[in-house]
Amino acid sequence: MRALTGHRDLRIHSGLVGDGVLDLVAAGALAAGRPVTAGVAIGSQALYDAVGGEAFDFQPVSHTHATEIIARIPRFTAINSAIEVDLFGQAYAELTPRGLMSGPGGASDFARGARLSDGGLRIVALPAATGAISRIVLPGKASGLVSLGRFDIDVVATEYGIADLRGRDHAGRAAALIAVAAPAHRESLARDWAGFSARL
Repeated sequence: MRALTGHRDLRIHSGLVGDGVLDLVAAGALAAGRPVTAGVAIGSQALYDAVGGEAFDFQPVSHTHATEIIARIPRFTAINSAIEVDLFGQAYAELTPRGLMSGPGGASDFARGARLSDGGLRIVALPAATGAISRIVLPGKASGLVSLGRFDIDVVATEYGIADLRGRDHAGRAAALIAVAAPAHRESLARDWAGFSARL
């Protein structure tokens, strides 16, 4: 959210907001009225002090995650996180080496709503690696269940850029994702993909 402070007239519709929203409030990046609709706030005391202000509107999950409500928001951009993304463009957000971290949460709800929104966009954002471990992985090498399928994601973003998956075939998706993987893993991902894709 800190990267969005130069924008203006932003609105947030989310199941959860954290301290990052305070940067947008302080920068004057949010629209007038009640630009933040959320179900829960989790963060610092500064966040808890702020959420009683006029910028915040708290609603139940039946509102925040409702497909028909999200779909009515023009150019709704769903931004979900993931633990891993495979080279087909599927996101895994539930299992880590330490065990089950969460369920799928509202990821599919927000992706579905964004798909139906006029001009909507579905983004998955994640770090390219954790230490020496790539978070962009070969199909079949991710942990846990698929949380967002390959038809639920338009763009994957890492610190190395964006992989726009729209309209791409399997090879194009893999190439785009390898390009935003951590540089130390790109060569091995490309080599492994060449072997894997020979079976397609």
